[in-house]
Amino acid sequence: MKMIYKDALKYIKNNEKVLLEFYTDWCADCRMMEPVVDNAMNELKKDGFTLVKVNAEEANLYKKENPEFEVLKVPSFFKVINNKATHIGYEYLPMEHLIKKVRD
Repeated sequence: MKMIYKDALKYIKNNEKVLLEFYTDWCADCRMMEPVVDNAMNELKKDGFTLVKVNAEEANLYKKENPEFEVLKVPSFFKVINNKATHIGYEYLPMEHLIKKVRD
């Protein structure tokens, strides 16, 4: 689900497992990753993950230092478990690689 940044932070605090994606509307890799992420989420939902998508430009995060999330490239993916974020990749990721990184 798409959220503005401040709502995404609240959602993360109240949910145990989240796959967080930062994207921009103009990003070709972001559009290319949409079906990959959708298909990966079919598997990751079984593990209790939900998907949250945040527009990095609207959140004013793209290529800026941020204490919570460093978004230097888009799309950027983070797995958040119990409020602890781990960067798992950016730009294009094959579905199997994305699933493995989230589950590791």
